[in-house]
Amino acid sequence: MTDDSPDGSSPHLMGEELLFLKAVSLCHTVQISYDQPDSLLGGDPFSHANGFSSNNMEYYASSPDEKALVEATKRIGVAFTGSSGDTMEIQTFGKSEKYKLLHVLEFDPDRRRMSVILQTPSGGKVLFTKGAESAILPFATIGEIEKTRLHVDEFALKGLRTLVVACRHFSPEEYIDVDKRLTSARTALQQREEKLQEAFAYIERDLQLLGATGVEDKYDNFEHNSE
Repeated sequence: MTDDSPDGSSPHLMGEELLFLKAVSLCHTVQISYDQPDSLLGGDPFSHANGFSSNNMEYYASSPDEKALVEATKRIGVAFTGSSGDTMEIQTFGKSEKYKLLHVLEFDPDRRRMSVILQTPSGGKVLFTKGAESAILPFATIGEIEKTRLHVDEFALKGLRTLVVACRHFSPEEYIDVDKRLTSARTALQQREEKLQEAFAYIERDLQLLGATGVEDKYDNFEHNSE
């Protein structure tokens, strides 16, 4: 991993495996409900982090697959624990990490993927993306592409709904360019959708492949790529 990689480590996982779990736990539109009185009061929205317990936390999502995947990473040890404003928090084997959500590249049926661009706790800028095999693998330049393709085929043969997960780290100069392109496209008065698609295509490339997921009702499969 580069210096811009998300912080945190675990004795149980290799670096790319942990990055895969973080990508799944941060690239989504899942919301959380806490079954405790404090969550209804004003104050620190992350106050639960000091006494984190998964027993009083419930995920909600428009997509059942997103909910299943975030629940799966939580069981492994990387838990999405909340968001407030542009801040997203995860617990990585008990360690709280906060990320700043910089941009969301929304899912659409043409691209068949969604992405988030985050500022990591160390200040780096990273894109996490997930989508259909055909929407991610052609744009991956690093990682075990053929191995992942085989695992996706295996998952599909088992009847699982598959997603491929990848990331891209931006240098400071690259992120300035990315931010300008997205802002320009979003504020365009004419041909906004076309300009957004052009910006998304420019950004969601040169990807580092992280792995694949397979989801069935109450059943999750992960395949991590380690180098």
